[in-house]
Amino acid sequence: MDENINTDLRINPASAAKRLRRNVNIVSLFGIISILLNLGISFIVIQLGINKSVIGYFISSATISFTAVLLPALALSVFCSGSNDFIADYNKKTGCADSLWLIAFGIGACMTINTIVSVIFSFLPNFGRQNTFRASFDDFGVFMLMLVVTAVVPAICEETAFRGFAVNVLKNSGEVYAAIISALVFGLMHSGLSSAVFAFISGLIFAYIRKSSGRLIVPVVVHFLNNAFALFYGAAAGVMKPKAYTILYLFAFIAAMVIMVVSFIVLAKRKIGVFADDEPDYVCEQTEPSSGKKLLYTLSCPLFMALIVLAVVLKLM
Repeated sequence: MDENINTDLRINPASAAKRLRRNVNIVSLFGIISILLNLGISFIVIQLGINKSVIGYFISSATISFTAVLLPALALSVFCSGSNDFIADYNKKTGCADSLWLIAFGIGACMTINTIVSVIFSFLPNFGRQNTFRASFDDFGVFMLMLVVTAVVPAICEETAFRGFAVNVLKNSGEVYAAIISALVFGLMHSGLSSAVFAFISGLIFAYIRKSSGRLIVPVVVHFLNNAFALFYGAAAGVMKPKAYTILYLFAFIAAMVIMVVSFIVLAKRKIGVFADDEPDYVCEQTEPSSGKKLLYTLSCPLFMALIVLAVVLKLM
């Protein structure tokens, strides 16, 4: 049996490098298409004045999530990667209790990092800010619509596209590599430097949770909860006094850190995620280039570099 495995794993390093470049270019093409579609739809929305009404804002936001994120991923997964099973679960899945602990870790980590990033970038108040509708508790119907377009729809579309399509395309070059590159593209597609930084870090967390749980639905839930809490904070800021809001924000930050640490310890005891006693990934260990070569191969991908340039230019505008 060992001889058969070793024979199957003798892949030409040049072929592995070619496959890596091809897959990175596919994911980068997705990023470029998504950014351009986002810009195009946003331009049309502004020209038609759709964004001036609350309903128009909701419709345009949902349209962008579906048209600029989910549809390109669906199309490229079929016509470029040759795979339409990118949302399939892993063979090894966690049980309900372990999945809940992963969700707790994910939301705790995301809320902690989001607070840290927000505080750091608060010293740059005019860098990457976006003018969007702020949720309010005054109108329950509007608040629920905001919850749908800013939490439910993005969680489904973005996790399907990034932790589904992008990770699936890149995972032949290693799960860690797939997580990093997909998270980097995820960050580049977010406007504003602070949003991009948080999106990159949270993308790593989502990828870790997807791999650890074996299910795409688990990072979808974490993504939804993260966006929902952000929406709640925005609404609370409009009705609470500054001092009370600061106390609430500080309490939430401390609670998030406690949840993150406790759930991390529980996951370690349960041997979930990085603590799991999985068999080594022979394919990644024996057929793939080293980390240094992967970096060089990635930087040599023309579409990947084009994506970086496009994202940087847009963030500087």
